[in-house]
Amino acid sequence: MHGSHFLPGSTVTLTLDHHLPLHFSGSIAPQQQQPGAVAAELFNPVTLAWQTLEGNSLQTRGDGTFDATLTIDPAWPLGQHSIQAQEALTSRSASLTFTIVRATPPTPSATASPTPTVEVSPSSSPTPTATATATPTSTPPTGGLSCVNPSAVTFGPLSAGYGTPIEQSITLCASGSGAVGWTASWDSQQAPWLSLSTTSGLLAAPGEEQISLSASVGTLAAGRYSTEISFSDDAGHPALLLQVTLIVVNPCLSASPTSLSFTAVASTSDPAPQTLTIQSCSGQESWSAALQLETKQVWLHLSSNSGTLSANRSTSITVTVNSLQTNLSAGSYQGKILLSSGQSQVTIPVTLTVQPPPTLILETPQSGILQADKDCQFTSLETSWLCPVTIGAASQNVAALNWSSSSSGVSGITFTPAAGTLPPGQTVSIQVMIPGKACPSSAVLLFEGPANSVEVTWSCSPIAS
Repeated sequence: MHGSHFLPGSTVTLTLDHHLPLHFSGSIAPQQQQPGAVAAELFNPVTLAWQTLEGNSLQTRGDGTFDATLTIDPAWPLGQHSIQAQEALTSRSASLTFTIVRATPPTPSATASPTPTVEVSPSSSPTPTATATATPTSTPPTGGLSCVNPSAVTFGPLSAGYGTPIEQSITLCASGSGAVGWTASWDSQQAPWLSLSTTSGLLAAPGEEQISLSASVGTLAAGRYSTEISFSDDAGHPALLLQVTLIVVNPCLSASPTSLSFTAVASTSDPAPQTLTIQSCSGQESWSAALQLETKQVWLHLSSNSGTLSANRSTSITVTVNSLQTNLSAGSYQGKILLSSGQSQVTIPVTLTVQPPPTLILETPQSGILQADKDCQFTSLETSWLCPVTIGAASQNVAALNWSSSSSGVSGITFTPAAGTLPPGQTVSIQVMIPGKACPSSAVLLFEGPANSVEVTWSCSPIAS
């Protein structure tokens, strides 16, 4: 064979039928033959002689060419083959196609020996030519397919309408020696739902190869579908058979609980999340979830809205309500969670009750007015007025309330405590310190809760000297 247009001085490897790397050796006895080992010589233009080629690569000359001869292994099967030359440093490659045919039986004689021949079909010019002879001293080693594991494969049960192909690997075995060509076939009209990662190949014997089978439900109705894959080798051995079955069932979903109820407090708190369990009551299936709400505000959320369930298995999703973020007022809200798998649908009613926010009340002074000289104490040490205020949470509140305080009109006013939480029916006394040097003046003391706020008006007259 002749190669050209490679990088000068580059390393090139050869592969048989895109599958079997070739290893070169000067001479190999038949009993030592290894898959992919060939006797090879490389032409040296300096010495004008052919030199034995060793290893698993060859080197191009200064003009990017090479000339080599390969002695065809008698164990290679009859038929069309190709040799690929791949440059190590780049993706540059070339391919040579040839056909091994059965030699014409020679005239019997004491020295006659069978001579396989090679017909070469070049893929590009310049036109390569090649011949090969082999004189085995005994019957050449042969290989063939010996097993397929497992001998039967079952997909499913899968629900009708399941959209994801299901894959399973099998192992194809070869015994003997040499390269074993194989093909796989089945009735694709009977089983259009079946596909293989590859339907032919070259397997180095002894050895094995992994093949991936894939089944797709597509539009198949519920039922049991079967076919048989036949694996044949080039040596003509009896085919190996693999039984493949696809089981399709009607989709079926169930959910627990069958309804959900939440209670929130307006402007105060969201309810705790709840868990919804989704279960397949038939085969493996895909599911999806959608929300249906009566309001424009999307107050209901799901942790996941789609997934895959194995046969008779379950999964859980978290259902969350966001009444604070959507600013829902007190009232009742309705929604639905719609679960679907093919023609199977399940509806989960959801009810949200938003209760009124807790109310803040002013206990003292009931009038909402503080007069410094009547209702407060003046501390000469700190030159400030100390005024008591009591606030509380209404007893009918359904939740504790958070309150805070602020003031206006006079700077430097402080509250002790300045904020806190009040359970229903509870009160808290607050000491308000107002600077006395501000007199005569007035101020507004503001106490705020989630639903309302209360005000206290403070005023003072000049302190008599």
